[in-house]
Amino acid sequence: SYLFNLNNEWVVDAKFRGNKLRCANHSEEPVAKAKVLLVDGESRIAILADKNLAPGTEITYDYRY
Repeated sequence: SYLFNLNNEWVVDAKFRGNKLRCANHSEEPVAKAKVLLVDGESRIAILADKNLAPGTEITYDYRY
């Protein structure tokens, strides 16, 4: 599933459209965090690394499910 809860009202479904980060996996020890940012009045999902990552590091974050 490529679902991301934006807020209590909206869910983003990236199954058919999205970028490569839609494939970021869940981890109990993630290297990044997902944040919802407001850009030009629209909600956007950002995946932000906690530190500089070595090339080839898998990007993971906590899905909170």
